[in-house]
Amino acid sequence: MVPNQHDQVHVSSADPFHGLAEAISNVVRHAVHEALVEMGSKLPSDTATLVSVPEAAQRLGLGKTKVNELIACGALPSRIIGKRRLLRPVDLEAFAAIQDGADRPRPS
Repeated sequence: MVPNQHDQVHVSSADPFHGLAEAISNVVRHAVHEALVEMGSKLPSDTATLVSVPEAAQRLGLGKTKVNELIACGALPSRIIGKRRLLRPVDLEAFAAIQDGADRPRPS
């Protein structure tokens, strides 16, 4: 019989699989930690420092469609976390600085 969500499963200390879930969880946690350390600064340390596409559009004075086009062509780096596409404020600042420089007349 397969237990359903209403059945209670009792695990005795004689169960050979006792602690298996905890051991697997520890291995996965360690592997994820090692992968993040190896990636170094490629990922932000705190997702709270990231902004959404609508917020990025507002900061840049552009529409959401234009920001999505810039992301698609690689002009604006972004990352997907969960189902959300997020951008780093530092990337927005760098993009704006490049655009400001491109809009200024060049000395002759």
